[in-house]
Amino acid sequence: MNRIKSLIPFLTVMMFCGLLFVSGCSDPRYLSEKLYWQAEKNFAAVSAEKGKDLSEADFRRIISGYEKVIKEFPLEALAAKAHFKISNLYLSRKMFDKAREELKTIICNFSSNSSTAAGAQFSLAKIYEIEQNKNRALTEYEKIPELYPLTSLGLQTPLYLVQYLSPEDKTGSEEYYHRYLEHYRKVLNDYSDTSVAPRILQYIALIHGISGNTEKSLEAYDRIIDEFPLSKDAFQALAAKAEMYLKKLNDIPSAISVYEVLTDNYSEIPLTANFKAQLGWLYLKQGDVSRAEELFRAVKSNEHSLKEAKMSSFLGLAYIFREQKKIEKAVLLYEQIRDDFADSRVAVAVPFLIARLYLEAEDSRAGSALDAAIWDYEDMLKYLSSGKKQRTAAHYLTLAYLQNNEPEKALSVLEKLVRQYPDSPGYMLDVAQMYAGLKQNEKAIDVYSSLIDKYTDNEYLVNLSRSKIEQIHSMDTVPELPGPGLD
Repeated sequence: MNRIKSLIPFLTVMMFCGLLFVSGCSDPRYLSEKLYWQAEKNFAAVSAEKGKDLSEADFRRIISGYEKVIKEFPLEALAAKAHFKISNLYLSRKMFDKAREELKTIICNFSSNSSTAAGAQFSLAKIYEIEQNKNRALTEYEKIPELYPLTSLGLQTPLYLVQYLSPEDKTGSEEYYHRYLEHYRKVLNDYSDTSVAPRILQYIALIHGISGNTEKSLEAYDRIIDEFPLSKDAFQALAAKAEMYLKKLNDIPSAISVYEVLTDNYSEIPLTANFKAQLGWLYLKQGDVSRAEELFRAVKSNEHSLKEAKMSSFLGLAYIFREQKKIEKAVLLYEQIRDDFADSRVAVAVPFLIARLYLEAEDSRAGSALDAAIWDYEDMLKYLSSGKKQRTAAHYLTLAYLQNNEPEKALSVLEKLVRQYPDSPGYMLDVAQMYAGLKQNEKAIDVYSSLIDKYTDNEYLVNLSRSKIEQIHSMDTVPELPGPGLD
């Protein structure tokens, strides 16, 4: 009897564990996750086997996997995700009605989850936009801020509507601006004493900004800064305000003042290092080299600085040393960039940047440095077949060839880029300019004419190409290939 009694605690634990196991296996969330995982695995397997050449049977096989999730657990969160997947699959085949049905089901079944429902509503409107049914698209977009005002999409959609209409319908865009400005103000009034108030003020600032009312936008940011001091929202408002001064108003002194407040008050936030580096470059623009160098050194030595801030500070210090003719110090910094940021595009630029330093200083090492840069880039392009680093390497190889008085080789590199990236007009412009520089004017005119024909809706490219053609006809020479620098 005593032996049986001694087994009771053990048996109780075993029964409890058994109950947990059974309940775990029957938990709808767990089971829906398992089914969804199987659907994703099935999708990946079919896609890997067939690629884009899916038959109707393959397509149905993929969809059926997600339909199992929906059938078994129609109100679980992953059912909504499965509906989105199916909708996107139908959309990929331009089966718009079926795509819409999936989204409507989400809106109906998940109305209590405002973020999910808002996402489905936005996708629904987007499909009408894709079909160029503008009026219906606008009607569906307008429902989002009305039904889901505090969701991310509820706050963002008014901005989208103003920008969506602005290129072709100035009046409609202006109407949306005033309409949704009042909408934001009403929402702000309704939630003035809650944590979402500063976020709504940000959207008031943004809608003013995209509508060209910069002064009102700055006022809204100031209100955030004043009413929510030293908060995350005030940090974001200061950053946005500085960018507005810099990019929209080209007011460098005011941008500097804002960045100084931001970097002083939020020094503990890692992202602040980025703004310190930006402030350093602004000091340089204003000729304040000592303050720029001080900031660059501080960011460079701070172990908590983000990678992009450190890299920017390295480049800033290298620029200062280059201007001061301290060649060896600049070279050491470039070499450190190459070692510490090996995976970056800036590291790819280092061989040319070092060669340029020696060339500018008329140093005896210039020739060997330029030869080394050319060799490095030619070697890089043997294993970099595509991507940003490949394009960067090709760009600097082009500049190195030009510096080495080998324009035909530079042209050959650019022509390869045009063939590889036919939808990148910048390479076509470079090729045309190279042809013109080599006095191959007919070829240059052909490329500029191709740009005009290919990008008829791009007013800037069309006007630029036409002016270049006129320039070729009226002048004997055309400026050399410009190419973006890193300084």
